[in-house]
Amino acid sequence: MYNTTGNRRSFSTTRSLRLDPASYTSLAFATHKTGVLFSSPFYMLVLGLSATIYIMLIRVSPDSNYSSSNPEHLANLVELAENLDYVLSQYLVESRDNIGALLNSTNFIGAFDDLRSHYDVLCQLYTSNCSIFDSFDTAYDILDDLRNDDAEEYIDRLINVRNNIRSSCNEMLSLMRQIESNTIGYEFFTVRMPNFWLE
Repeated sequence: MYNTTGNRRSFSTTRSLRLDPASYTSLAFATHKTGVLFSSPFYMLVLGLSATIYIMLIRVSPDSNYSSSNPEHLANLVELAENLDYVLSQYLVESRDNIGALLNSTNFIGAFDDLRSHYDVLCQLYTSNCSIFDSFDTAYDILDDLRNDDAEEYIDRLINVRNNIRSSCNEMLSLMRQIESNTIGYEFFTVRMPNFWLE
């Protein structure tokens, strides 16, 4: 009994989907028109523009490593690096004869430790771009050596530390500009442009 009912339902559904002969002409006409539309230069232009915008959206969309708060982290790191750079520069100008005084000074230790802790946090945030901080790694290696040995010949290495930190600052500033540029591009395509079309 159930099968019979099921067959009837199936049969009635099949009948409801049948087209009468008069609709074949309309269907063929619609198919022809659709084919002409899809093969027209205008359609190809629209398709190309859509694909271009889609690719640009993917390209400029912020990655998880580029959250809106990260530029602030970078700005803080640049400020800390500049602070350490100032301490190093002050030593190189005023106290070249006493490297131990610098390495044991409160200003240097505080600036160094603040920069180091913030640097470690940033390396976790920027896992895919941590190579940008290679200059810091080199600087820290040299500073560790300096802390263990107060020899005067390390003056040149200390200058290299300052140069490495300045290089990292420049790289971070460049990355900040890149993030800001990507964010502006992303907002344009996802917020400003749709709003423009709605106005």
